[in-house]
Amino acid sequence: MLYADFEKRLDLYTLKVHIEHEKGIFSLFGASGAGKSMTLKCIAGIEKPDRGVIRLGDKVLFDSEKHIDLSPQKRHVGYLFQEFALFPDMTVRGNIKAALHRLPRRQRNKKADEMMERFRISALADQKPARLSGGERQRVALARIFAAEPEVLLLDEPFSSLDTFLKWELIPYFKETLQSFSGCSIMVSHSVDEVLSLCGSVSVISDGVTAPAVDIDTFSAQINERFQSAHIDVRLIQGNRK
Repeated sequence: MLYADFEKRLDLYTLKVHIEHEKGIFSLFGASGAGKSMTLKCIAGIEKPDRGVIRLGDKVLFDSEKHIDLSPQKRHVGYLFQEFALFPDMTVRGNIKAALHRLPRRQRNKKADEMMERFRISALADQKPARLSGGERQRVALARIFAAEPEVLLLDEPFSSLDTFLKWELIPYFKETLQSFSGCSIMVSHSVDEVLSLCGSVSVISDGVTAPAVDIDTFSAQINERFQSAHIDVRLIQGNRK
């Protein structure tokens, strides 16, 4: 289980996060600037909260009172950045092997081959990222993350750099991949469609404050209710103009 309860002071507000998530795909949903990406960076160890606790199972990643702050390398967290953050001068194989530095040299090629086969990118082994499509870069980034065998996946707007058609082609494959992961996944998004298509539970974040998590059916009902209310308001406005 991932447990995160922390605060971090930012320029416009104080980020106040409370997340408890055990398994499956969880969404942190909110508008741009709401604090979604900063939340992931704090969990990953890229940014440091001002106070609070972050635990992954029995392992404490951060505890302000006990002065514990594990480095990103020791947290066993897989982070998929918006632009995928592939090394431009490395081939697909090289990018995946970069996540395997803990393995003996002889085992790296074998593991990289296994990951490329799993993510259906073996034919791209000697290509560099600039020669790949957006969907191919996403699969390479996922292969690199899974190669490191993380305990939790953090997905920062994973479809933001893809066009709409490609996104909807990739979502079924993406969902299948995440469902095969034995740990928990947190995806940040401002797209209702992405959340409804991929996630099992949702926490809305607004001005840095996370709301209590709800299941996807409850979230869908809340969205429908807001849409219907907005539609009624529009009709009232239009009626007043007549």
